[in-house]
Amino acid sequence: MIYRTLLIIITFFFSLTSIGQSFNDTIVVNCKLISTNEGDKIHTATYQVLSTFYGNPSNDTIHAGYYCYTLNGILPTYSTLKLIKYQGKALFVDYYTFPDYDINKGFPVFIQELETLNPIQKKVFVDKIIKNKETAISIAESILFPIYGKNNIEQQKPYDVIEINHNWFIKGHLPEGMKGGTFFIIINSFNGEVLELKHGK
Repeated sequence: MIYRTLLIIITFFFSLTSIGQSFNDTIVVNCKLISTNEGDKIHTATYQVLSTFYGNPSNDTIHAGYYCYTLNGILPTYSTLKLIKYQGKALFVDYYTFPDYDINKGFPVFIQELETLNPIQKKVFVDKIIKNKETAISIAESILFPIYGKNNIEQQKPYDVIEINHNWFIKGHLPEGMKGGTFFIIINSFNGEVLELKHGK
């Protein structure tokens, strides 16, 4: 268990360098697809924001850009998306992009449907590593405590914890009357990989 925790922490430090976006740029939202627009290289999808788990969407209707070649198949009508606010000049006011313009990085999903997997893959799918909220919190704390301090993180209880598309989203709460930011971490439930970790100021 100790070696696994160390491996997760090492994985986090290497993945942290690839985040490369402001803490306030990223949103995680539940959306309904309204329409799509095909460009020469970049396609755009227009979504209605149904609910927000993280960040502050600029509007109830947003537009998300991605490279056309990263899409395999048809966009689902309802989905949970991770998007980054575009800072340059754009055709749309409320314009976001999928991370690295790769649509697959914006969908925290297990791409293959269970019915398409062989028996060995199905067992891996079913017997995922992080099966419940308690385990997800334990792994998150083992990562957060050394970085941000045990007292700081525990003061942010009760945490918001939800599993969406086989990823655990865990977010801290500020105590009443306290100023500052909270942590936000996404952990893959199959391999314990830290997909994102940030802490506001």
